[in-house]
Amino acid sequence: MTPPPSSGGSSEKPITSTYHDDPEMGEIIRDFVAELPQRIHAMRSAFSEQRLLDLLHLAHQLKGAGGGYGFDQISAAAARLELALKSLQTDRAADAAERAKVAIDEVTSLCRRATA
Repeated sequence: MTPPPSSGGSSEKPITSTYHDDPEMGEIIRDFVAELPQRIHAMRSAFSEQRLLDLLHLAHQLKGAGGGYGFDQISAAAARLELALKSLQTDRAADAAERAKVAIDEVTSLCRRATA
């Protein structure tokens, strides 16, 4: 499986946490955003190496963490990735693989746009 292309930059607006105005959440939101490049790398590596169960686990974690830290767009995209991967486990058709590629690319883009 070839990993989706990595977009260098995005003309889309940065996304912020729904908790960005909460001073008590500031540090943990910054920590979460700082960890996103590592999460993206781990997910893209798992995808390119066809470690679908690992990727499913990583997508599930990001779905929960994204929502917990107020990044609902990231959480929703991770949920779509999780569904695409579950579909890929049962349906090896090209369209299932394409849905997974599109989903991981969407997650990657959103994570790169996240700001603390």
